[in-house]
Amino acid sequence: MRRGVNAHAGAHAYLSATAADFWNALAEPSGRPLPRMRPAIVNLSGFPLVQVSLACTGGRTAVTLRQERFGLGESSGSGGSGGSSASDGAGDPWQVPICLKAAGRASTTCEVLSESSRTIQLEGTCAPWVFANAGAQGYYRTAYPPAMLRALAPRVGAELTAPERLSLIGDEWALVRAGRHSAADYLTLVSGYGHESSSGVLKEASNRLAFIHEYLATDAARPRLEAFMRSLFAPLAAELGLQPSAGDTDDRRALRAAVVSVLGTTAEDGGVIAASRAAVDRSLAGGPPIEPTLAGPMIRTAAMHGDAKLFDALAAAASRAASPEDRYRFLDALGDFREPALVDRALQRSLSPDMRSQDLALYLDRFFRNPAARPRAWSFLAAHWAELEPKLTIVGNDTRIVSAFGFFCDAQSRDAVKGFATAHPLPAAARTLDQTLERIDHCMALHDRQAPAVAEWLANR
Repeated sequence: MRRGVNAHAGAHAYLSATAADFWNALAEPSGRPLPRMRPAIVNLSGFPLVQVSLACTGGRTAVTLRQERFGLGESSGSGGSGGSSASDGAGDPWQVPICLKAAGRASTTCEVLSESSRTIQLEGTCAPWVFANAGAQGYYRTAYPPAMLRALAPRVGAELTAPERLSLIGDEWALVRAGRHSAADYLTLVSGYGHESSSGVLKEASNRLAFIHEYLATDAARPRLEAFMRSLFAPLAAELGLQPSAGDTDDRRALRAAVVSVLGTTAEDGGVIAASRAAVDRSLAGGPPIEPTLAGPMIRTAAMHGDAKLFDALAAAASRAASPEDRYRFLDALGDFREPALVDRALQRSLSPDMRSQDLALYLDRFFRNPAARPRAWSFLAAHWAELEPKLTIVGNDTRIVSAFGFFCDAQSRDAVKGFATAHPLPAAARTLDQTLERIDHCMALHDRQAPAVAEWLANR
């Protein structure tokens, strides 16, 4: 890149240049056909999805790659591989540089996929799986059949790097959202992430599990999902410990915080909940402060399972906090309580003259993120709109609060949001309203499509 840019700048000093000139300059030192790849990447809408399949031919691995255009609105319906080909209404296929990593092999095989479909023969014996984005540097999503995901899941920690693990699990979730794969495929894959060593990868996995927990799991299936998550991540929590130690690196501290968060806020792990409450009580009573990376997840965990005594202590701590960071941390935690009476008390604080205009939408957003508080927050907002409106229609608060409505996932709430927007127009948030309604509709469709698969996977695991 550096050599190509320098060559381009030297060749066109004080002259005009085209985009083609720049790509030609990059191509020479790279030795790659960049000008041939550029038009599709730049000009085609969306980006490629590469379908990967394996066959064992003559004792060798045959990898078939098929490219098509990926989009969340181009679902194939029932988890098949359908959808639009890369060239459907969009010109020629992409020129996709692809690097393959096969099971048990240290080397990678790199090719440019320039056709809609191509089969590549790999050296060595037949492999149970192939990862088609070695290095996680490719500009495309990958899709693997369920059998390959089952073979790959137990090996992700040993044979894929952290960027590769992140790419893999991100692609699989995108396929679930698009209706191309089942949420059962995602759960199969994530079952291999129990000993994850990267906090960023663990956060990605746990955030998607939290979405499944709230929106895709039925009431009957939810306890089974929580048990699955505890069995998956409790060994990692035991390995890391719930308290910091002198030899911790920044990565280890961040990983511990991510484990505490998923076990305490989603998996209902009794040990993590008790430890979080004890640490918060000690800190609020004047004891040692919670280690900074653990403070957020432990305070949230304690609040989600908290009582009136903790509520009062957090409210008092927010009032006397010396730093804005501590004040917001304690104040935000009031929106995490589940007890209806405590939710109502926390909502009433939004009417206080002490609540600054720039803080109001952020404060209320917390209640809409909390499924136990969301219906009460909606009723409160509707009942007190005349009082709240002056503060919610300045400094971008209107778009933020309309965006918070997107945490609903049912037709009745969607219609209520539309009705509220009609009765109380917020012109500056019109585009955000469209996005919010689309988000709710997508969540409803995802639930209808995936809830049975989640329940079946949990029942059969």
